[in-house]
Amino acid sequence: MTSEISPEEHILYHSNMEWVSAQSIEDNLREVADEEAGHDGAKAVGTLQTWMEKLVGDCESTTIQGATFFLYSDVYHWLDNWRRAIHRGDYDYLKQPRGLIRPIVSVEEFILSSEYLRQEGVVRYAIIKELVRLFTTGHYIEAVLTGGIGIGKNYFADLALSYMVYRLSCFQSPQVEFDLAPGSNIVFALQSVTEQLAKKVVFSSFREEILDSPYFQQNFPPDSGIKTELKFPNNISVTPLSSSDTSALGMNVFGGIIDEINFMPKTKGSQMAKLRGEEEYDKAKNVYLTILRRMKSRFLMAGGKLPGKLLLVASSNYPGDFTDEKKKDAEMDKTIFVMDMPQWEAHRQKSGRLDPKRYVGTTFLIEIGDERKPAQIIAERCDADDITNIIEVPTEYKTDFEKNMDDALRDIAGMPRAKRHVFISNRQDIFDAEEMFRSMAGERQLFLQDEADLKYYDDAELFELLNFEYISDVIKNWKQHGFLVEPQFAVHIDAGLTQDKCGIAVGRVMGLSAKSELRSYIHKTDDWRTVRGLKAPIIFMDGVIRIMPPPNDEIDLEKVQGLIFTMRNHGINIKWLSMDKFASPQLLQNVRKHKGIRTSYVSIDRTIEPYMDLKLSYREGRIIHPYHATLRHELNELILDREKGKVDHPDGGSKDIADAICGVAHLLTKLKETYAKSTVEIELDKLKAAEDLIKEDKSEDWVKALRSEEEKNRKHRAVTKHDRRREGRPAGSRSPRSSRGHRLRTRVV
Repeated sequence: MTSEISPEEHILYHSNMEWVSAQSIEDNLREVADEEAGHDGAKAVGTLQTWMEKLVGDCESTTIQGATFFLYSDVYHWLDNWRRAIHRGDYDYLKQPRGLIRPIVSVEEFILSSEYLRQEGVVRYAIIKELVRLFTTGHYIEAVLTGGIGIGKNYFADLALSYMVYRLSCFQSPQVEFDLAPGSNIVFALQSVTEQLAKKVVFSSFREEILDSPYFQQNFPPDSGIKTELKFPNNISVTPLSSSDTSALGMNVFGGIIDEINFMPKTKGSQMAKLRGEEEYDKAKNVYLTILRRMKSRFLMAGGKLPGKLLLVASSNYPGDFTDEKKKDAEMDKTIFVMDMPQWEAHRQKSGRLDPKRYVGTTFLIEIGDERKPAQIIAERCDADDITNIIEVPTEYKTDFEKNMDDALRDIAGMPRAKRHVFISNRQDIFDAEEMFRSMAGERQLFLQDEADLKYYDDAELFELLNFEYISDVIKNWKQHGFLVEPQFAVHIDAGLTQDKCGIAVGRVMGLSAKSELRSYIHKTDDWRTVRGLKAPIIFMDGVIRIMPPPNDEIDLEKVQGLIFTMRNHGINIKWLSMDKFASPQLLQNVRKHKGIRTSYVSIDRTIEPYMDLKLSYREGRIIHPYHATLRHELNELILDREKGKVDHPDGGSKDIADAICGVAHLLTKLKETYAKSTVEIELDKLKAAEDLIKEDKSEDWVKALRSEEEKNRKHRAVTKHDRRREGRPAGSRSPRSSRGHRLRTRVV
């Protein structure tokens, strides 16, 4: 309190409150009145004398040493109303109550106190800590709540939303405070994958929390006669909405919750996507943007701040999902709050220790892995390839990680993993296939481009896509590169649907692995069958290319047909061509008429058998192909959905080129004639060991080594034939035991 007060002072502190003198107010009003004299609304508001009379009646005042002072907070709000009244020509603004009815308590007190939400003893320390960070540090607009399942994401969202409603309840008129028309409705929007989930899951739990709060029941009770939403005093409502991105149009959205945002669908070729001129309709993105635009259009403040917050809730799903992308955005955008933790961190106490009632305190190590290497449990840190890529996990979860590493990393550790089950778990196999190709053929491949739009090529110009140096060196000079089988090529075209992309792969059998049996996946029994007496083929992919559709148009399959004939005319001995069931029958018929090319349908999506063959060829090191960025990405992202019985890509992904190489590998594996009569057996470890010879330009030594192996095999067969004659059996017959081997069937048109 000031000991001596001069009446001439305009602002002073008295009884721990800030006061401003009447004389100062009148002087300021006079200056503003002169400035606003020409404004249309000035006459409607009245004269300076009217303003002062109104101020005296509305604002708390006191007399100090004969001078009149008004409470500064009251004057501040009154002057703000006065300016609005002038600019809008509406005298009613001078009648609006302003300021706080009651002081706003901290978020921690609001949650724990028995006067408010009374959650002490219920809420975990980790949740309180994060809520304090959300509401007291920075100027957050969005809150991304993700991580492991069961950490309390929805509970956190309910508490945060309750606190936002509480803060509005402390104002005389929230609408006037945030420059809305008096009496306007202020909405908190609740959305989920469906409207039913928004009502049953999000709204239901929040409603129970509010109805159980002494503060809301006594000071700010919702209308008990309305069950479909919470209708609070001052026209504030919490409303569950449909999952449409248009359901919040026209609303004054202050904040809200979007639940399960990672699981909102992405739809290719939908009517909504066509209306927007997009390839696919991303529901999560559009729902999120609609709500955020509503908030900014109504409540945006100076400096880009917003008084409310949008809570985005979802467990971690797969890399590149909505919350994963928002976490990346948060690294640069400081208005995005992120709560992302594994299950065990949600039970860390204020002391820094994990809850001893749940955890004994021992841990084990997991190396997370990368696109080359799958995650695995390791004994020591020194066992990891990258010691920065290790997490410590409480021992209580070890069984979960041993049973299913990817699911446990996603659900318990909160790390995005490939959706459903990763199909090719050991990604090093993919890199090995690329490296083997590089060691044999260099960085080039059959096609000069990874992607092409054929509309820019006339039929006579399609040859420009081919790498003639590769054709001359690798294909025509096949013996010098260690190929002991004369090239006969198979092509698979993944034609796709309307406006989709098209993958084309060209491959051949290089030789046989030195195994005496072939494993084949049997779809009916969902198991592997061992076929004896056959050798497993080594498949060499000479080229892969992705054909892009013209904008808002379809791929011209006649151009694709022209590319096939162009390859044939330039020395690519294509013997087999396959397509999916969606292919153009006319294309297959035209190709079939071309002398020497046999056609067939190979359905990649009807069963998982083709992809099982491809997976086995990777596992056994029997597939070699060039590096193609899109192909590697597609192979890494492939997922196995056993419920649907198919190998698929994540939402928003693709597998055009992966389907193409899968079709070639499956066709060459099932067509017995491509390799059954071959005399060439190649031991895969020797093939991989040949990389050093080739890199040192000693490829001739490698060829000699292979031919030496072939000669040994020829002599062995000659001895076997002689033994059969001595036993009285025909030279070409099999032993009674080997004749029981199963036959492989292929449908060829």
